Amino acid sequence: MLRKDTPILNYADDLLSRDIFVDSLASSIKNYVDKESLTIGLYGKWGEGKTSVINLVKEKLEEQTDIIYFRFEPWLYSNTEQLMSMFFKDLSYCIGNIYNQNELSKIFNSYAEAFEALSNLPEPTGMLKFLSKLLSFIFKKLSCQKTLLQLKVDIENYIESLNKKILIVIDDIDRLNNNEIQQIFQLVKMLGNFKNTIYLLSMDDEIIANSLKEVQKYDGYIYLEKIVQVPLRLPLSKKEDIFNYLYKNLQEILKDFLKYEDEKKYFDSLIDYDFSIFFDNLRDVNRYLNIFRFKKNALLNKVNKTDLAVLTAFEVFEADLFYWIKNNKDKLYQYNKDFTEAIKLFKNSNKEYLEKLLYRLFPKKQEQPIDIERIIKNKDYFEAYFCFTIDNRIYNKDLDIFLENIKTKEQLIEEVNYDLAYKNGQNIGKLLEQILLHPKTALIDEKKLLIVNAFMHIGDNILKYFNLKNYGIDVSKNLYILIKTFLNDLSLDSKDKKYEIILNSFDDTSDSLYIDVRFIDELLDIYSKQEPYNMISMFDLNISKDKEDILKSKLKNKINLFYINDKLLDVSYLSYVLNIWKILDKEKYTIFIEEIKQNDEKLLRFVKGFVYLNFDESINGIKKIDKEIIIKHIDFEIIENSDIFNKVSKYFR
Repeated sequence: MLRKDTPILNYADDLLSRDIFVDSLASSIKNYVDKESLTIGLYGKWGEGKTSVINLVKEKLEEQTDIIYFRFEPWLYSNTEQLMSMFFKDLSYCIGNIYNQNELSKIFNSYAEAFEALSNLPEPTGMLKFLSKLLSFIFKKLSCQKTLLQLKVDIENYIESLNKKILIVIDDIDRLNNNEIQQIFQLVKMLGNFKNTIYLLSMDDEIIANSLKEVQKYDGYIYLEKIVQVPLRLPLSKKEDIFNYLYKNLQEILKDFLKYEDEKKYFDSLIDYDFSIFFDNLRDVNRYLNIFRFKKNALLNKVNKTDLAVLTAFEVFEADLFYWIKNNKDKLYQYNKDFTEAIKLFKNSNKEYLEKLLYRLFPKKQEQPIDIERIIKNKDYFEAYFCFTIDNRIYNKDLDIFLENIKTKEQLIEEVNYDLAYKNGQNIGKLLEQILLHPKTALIDEKKLLIVNAFMHIGDNILKYFNLKNYGIDVSKNLYILIKTFLNDLSLDSKDKKYEIILNSFDDTSDSLYIDVRFIDELLDIYSKQEPYNMISMFDLNISKDKEDILKSKLKNKINLFYINDKLLDVSYLSYVLNIWKILDKEKYTIFIEEIKQNDEKLLRFVKGFVYLNFDESINGIKKIDKEIIIKHIDFEIIENSDIFNKVSKYFR
């Protein structure tokens, strides 16, 4: 069974001896007697256990009747107005429904309604503009009611009368976008800084400081220091605790294998305490264990499991070294071994240990035969270790962190758009390639579906950008393969659910049309025959006639919408889209073609839609227009006799 990477909920699950730190933090919260609002920052990197510490603090404070505990998950809400209003709505619900303080709950709800109404006003930027917007609303809309300031005083008085403190926990702030991060700190500093409240803010302070620097245009750490009065750095996990956890789990996975004394000794000679250098935290260990378990089950009795455990660590954390080993068999088994080339590839600072580990797998001298089966030292078994490297997929820790921080389709779309706009799309091709190379076991279904939906939404923009670049073919191919692969990999038990995914992929706000057209065409075979990269060939849906008609209607309506909004001439692979439209709605298609014939500007855009790169005469490609495809839609004489022909004649082949 694969191990889920989830925070612990109680002390019984704590394997890293965090009790001293948690006890100190919980005691500080319990014993804080000042009435002024206090903000504590819990700082730590991704995977170091911030959420687990928060859960342990909650457990420690459960019997404190003088503390109201409220936890807010900001990344559940998509924009800054929702962030403000939903914070106070959730707080109101918690106080009323969990702690039965209905009067205080009502006041907080009134406070929330003020921010909720702000969403109907134009969106300004910057702190002063935000406050101006807020104050304008107060004077215009609350003239007959209590102002926010009066409500705030009521809240503080009521909390004080209860003789309680409110502990407000906000976790994963570093998952938010820049504007939302700023809103959280504005909330803590100015709008939610009630007396008798304590904020516990969990974050990667480096990410937050960089984000605030972009928004505030000065040192983000200085801004952070103004908000957080008590910064606490999460203590790093002890290496011995990490190793004990790793060792225990490896022994459990290999219990049938390690029952033999020789195998046990060999295992202990390689998997010793120094082996823990690969792992910074339990999250690293769990990912490694998942991949190792997957490979071990796949290779069964083909390899030695201890050697496989070491090579898996190389693959996950030292990928360059792993592939050097895979591609240099002769160097590994020659008499005078020299691993200088391999040593240069080490990323870990403990190069001495890695070199020693490498020589343990491939000794300098031929030692006496060891009665250990299938070890990689025996070159007869070398290929077996690499015949299934998770479909040649590479675990990429940086990519994993990037995808972990992407919580919504909109976030991924924003990242792609930013790269296209400001970095010439230099990272998009690499991103698609790395996602395809990433181990399947490292991505859950929800993440795969998020990725599919995002690239379905923005696919046309990517294709349009790369269409006339000499490496655009690879980007286009990888985009199709990614969508196909992830849809086919979804472990859904119902064909109806798969149909719903397809139906919901249509997004009226999306600028993508070609992706949808190809998607439905290859499912229903409207125009095309099966192609090598059929996106859903493995979806045995057996779609009913009614559902097929619904999908066709959805597609027809979307094409018509592009036509009405004058965006149809700008889509990628225009001829293909027009072929489908002609089948689905010949009347509208005919009207569209007649409009093009009568308008030189539209005719020029139409012709440009058929430009492609021809690589027969140049390695970088030459722009050409395929006359044979154009005449399927418009008589070529119309183009030749138009005023635009001189502008495009050089492109016709």
